[in-house]
Order: sequence, then C-alpha cells, then structure tokens
Amino acid sequence: MIKQSPFNGGNGISQRSAKCGFVFVVLFFVTNTVFFHRHTYSSTVPLHGGLDEAEIFEKTIRGLRKELRKQQLDLDELRRQQMVFKQQQQQHGEAEEAKVETLETYQLELERTITDRLEKAEARVADAIESYRVESLRANASHLAVATTSTSAEKQETQLKSGLEVELGIIDDYTDAASTVAFSNTTTVALKGSRFYSGFRNHIMAFTTMVLQAQLDGHGQILLNSLYEKDTYGSNKDIPFWRLWDVPHWNSHYPQLPRLVRHDPVLHDQWDPISREYFYDAEAKKFKDSGNVTLYDEPTRPFISDKQHKMFGAYSRYSRGMSKRYNTNGHRHPTEILMLQGAMRPHPKLRDIIDGLVSTLDGGNKTTADSTSKPFEYLTLHARVEPDMQKHTMCPDKKVLRLKEIFDWMQKEWPQPPVSCIFMPINREYLEDEGSEAAVERLTHKNKTDKINWIAVDNLRELNKARDEGLWQGHVKVVEFGSKALEDTEYRDRPSTTGALINFFISIGAKIFIGTEVSSYSHDILATRFVRKHMENYKYLPDGLHHWTPPGLEDPPGFAC
Repeated sequence: MIKQSPFNGGNGISQRSAKCGFVFVVLFFVTNTVFFHRHTYSSTVPLHGGLDEAEIFEKTIRGLRKELRKQQLDLDELRRQQMVFKQQQQQHGEAEEAKVETLETYQLELERTITDRLEKAEARVADAIESYRVESLRANASHLAVATTSTSAEKQETQLKSGLEVELGIIDDYTDAASTVAFSNTTTVALKGSRFYSGFRNHIMAFTTMVLQAQLDGHGQILLNSLYEKDTYGSNKDIPFWRLWDVPHWNSHYPQLPRLVRHDPVLHDQWDPISREYFYDAEAKKFKDSGNVTLYDEPTRPFISDKQHKMFGAYSRYSRGMSKRYNTNGHRHPTEILMLQGAMRPHPKLRDIIDGLVSTLDGGNKTTADSTSKPFEYLTLHARVEPDMQKHTMCPDKKVLRLKEIFDWMQKEWPQPPVSCIFMPINREYLEDEGSEAAVERLTHKNKTDKINWIAVDNLRELNKARDEGLWQGHVKVVEFGSKALEDTEYRDRPSTTGALINFFISIGAKIFIGTEVSSYSHDILATRFVRKHMENYKYLPDGLHHWTPPGLEDPPGFAC
C-alpha cells in the first residue's frame, strides 16, 4: 500500500501537498492506463509454440484485473489522505514553518515513486511490443491484412499494430486497415483540441474548414485518431469519427480530398494517441516527441490545426463568399461541393438505419434517402422552436418561435397537400423539459408560475396534435425520428449527435424543405440539397414563407447568425 503521509494527524497542511497528491493521482491513472492499453496488445496476439491462446489470454486478463484492484485500493488510500489534508487545512490554515522541510521531502519521495512506476510501466510496454513483434510479426501478417512485401521492419511493425487497433475496436472492422495506413511521402494534420464540441453541424462546418486548410497548406492526410465528435445534449461523451462516417469511401476520393489515416508511431511521434494531445514540455514551453529526444517550437509530426471555434468562424465567412483564402472567385470551393455531393456519407450501419426509417414514411416500401425515383414524396420541416432558441440572441428579426404560425403558413402556401408525409427533425426532449404538464405542475407546486415557459407549452401541444391528428385536416401525417430511433442499435449510447446525423440525411432527400436562417443545421441541409439540385427550399420569417433558392442563384446562401 501507499505510505502514510507524514502530515496525517499533524497540526497543519500546506496547499502544496494537496496539489502533489492530485498530481500523483493523475499520473497514477495515466501510468496504468498506458500499461493496460499497451499490454492488451500483446495479450490478444495469438502466441505459438504449443501454448493455448485462449488460456494465455484469460490468465493475462485475470492477472491484470487483480493488479488493477490492488491499484484501486492504493488510489482510494490516496484520496482518503487528500480528504484528511483538506480537513486539516480548513482547521489549521497554512502549515507551520517547521513542516515545510518535511513537506518537500515527502514531495520528493512521491516524485521518485511516480518516476519509478512510470519507468517500470514503460519497460513493460516496450517488452510487450518487442514480444509482440518477435512472436507475431511474420506469423500473423496475413491475419492482420498487412502486406508482406514491406521492406522496412519498423514500418511493418507499425502497420501490424495499426491492424491490432482494428481488431480491438479502436477503429471498427469496416474501416479498412489498408485504406487508412499513413503514407510517409505526405504530411498529416491533427485536430487541435481533443474533439469537435457544440452541435452536430457545427462539427461538420469546422471539419470542412479543416479539410480546406489541410489542402491549401499542402497536407495530404488528416489524423483520424484525432477526430472525435461530442454527443452534445445527449450523453455528452465523445464518439469516434469513424463510427459515424464512411472512411474508406472518403479515402477513395484522394487526392481530391485529404486521406483520413490512423496514427503511426513513427510518422506521428509528437502526438499521443491515448490522451489525443501533443507531447509537450511545460517547463521548456515547447513540443516534444514521444521519446523525449528533441524539443520543437511547433509540431510537424503531425501538424496542428486551428481550434474549432476559429474554424467555425472561418466557415461562416467562407459560406457567405467573404473568404479570400477559401472561396473560389467568391464561390464555394470544389472540395466542399464534392463533400456535399456525397463524398462525406454516413457509416454503412447508419445508412442502413436511415434507409429503414425513410421506408417507414411510405408504410414500409423500399424508399431510401438516396433513391433517384421515389414511390412517394415527403416534406422536411426544420422548425427551430425549442426553448434554447428563445434564449438565442442572434438574428432576432429572423426568428419565429411559435410552431402554430409555421403550420398555418404551410397550409396557406399549399391549399392542397403537396405531399403525404411531413418529417420533422426536432428536439422533443427540449420541449418536454419545459413545456410538458409535469414541468408546469412542478413550477406551480413551487409557486413559480412566472417561470413557466408558455411558448414551450404551446409548441409541445401543437407538435403532439400534429403527430396524432396530422395536418391538412388529417390528410398529411407528421413523423419524428431522431435519438429514439437508435434505442435498439449500437448507437444508443450516443443518441444526440447520431440522431442529428440521421435526421440530417433523411431531411436532404425530401421533395420540399422548409427551414430557418437562424440555424446552421438548416443552412447545411440547404447547401447539401442545393448542390444535389433539390431546389424546392423555403425559409420561414416573421411575415411568412419565402423561397430560399430562387432561379439564378449560383451558390447556396451562407450562414450569418
């Protein structure tokens, strides 16, 4: 077990000890995460020489779990000590001068312990990799789909480890290993920050800028391991890019698009695939490589992109034809047009889900989002009337917050139903949080009736009525999908971003689209439909519906809100 702190039971404690304990906890976690992750590589490799692979694997996992349980007890003890430190600090204030020397000794002891554990962990990682390389490099080359014609043993080892990443689910088995191996004759760029945050289409707008930047800066590759999307408003956890998008299809468009490639420990040695951050020397304030050999002012293996908020701002200017760097004579860049035309398409598993949902709009017929001839036609209404839009401060003169007004304008624009079904990508959960009977009763019970969101109450009532009774006197049914459609799928753990993706690709296949200038989601649906020649697009404004893509328009309107 970890040694008892010299300050347990003392008269005072410095803030520095609490910080030291915290550093110890963090490094402790990192050390054992690295060890467990790396050691699992060697554990899952079939060994030869008469040993039973399953038995070896089982014993290894049992040993690791036993070791981790012991380390968890150590961690619990550290946390208990931290709690005592804080209590003593609150009771006695700053440590007395006589305690400072003892504190510094304790800190040095902790640092030595941390260093020792790190060195042992790194040694075990190195041993595991070497064992893996020697025992399995040749025997498992075909199993991991790695070319046996490689002239570099180092490169072959790198490729095999990448193949193991595929096997272990770090990159799913659809994402073909061969198509995502990094090339050494071109440079790679990685996302700055560990993920795309905010809403789904904001992710893609920023990613589009990243792609344009990579091309203009001469980079032929983007590091796939750096691309994660936050499941904003859902689990709020990250989802790997390759779980959402068809990476091999994207890479088939190289060199028109930069390739998405997996981490190569030789070519990308300044980037840590575990933390998804660059190796950095805080004392020297410089970047470094994984071996701590050399310091750098800026990373080049891989290069580093801008952060999302900068790329999103650049996209907003570009989409309005205001970017000297990205616009081509004031127009959309051919690279983005290629992406919108279908180079950037969902993962095959998600495409199957999308096609299944679209077919339900037609009562189960074989209609798909990409069908060229449809047995029926539907309308997509992106009514951005959820409670968060009430708080949104941008473009107030373009907002419409009442769902009933939009329904009324639609039925006035088309006295006879233009379609038999309306698809509504809307966040019902938002509306229910503030507009349900339970929400009203809760605030009423607390004597906070002034806090009731009556707009949300009215919008939820109108949405439920349309869903249950339809529009145009019941002749047109109204359908929602989104996150609930994922409940029985492997994507149920990331419902918000994945649900938004599903809604998006259903939306673009509609005969008619109605959206709002205030939403980036509406703008991206509009842009995608525009390049695919779907020109029946409308926007709602406070005075009614307006045609959004009139004849003669050369580019889709840009996002300015």
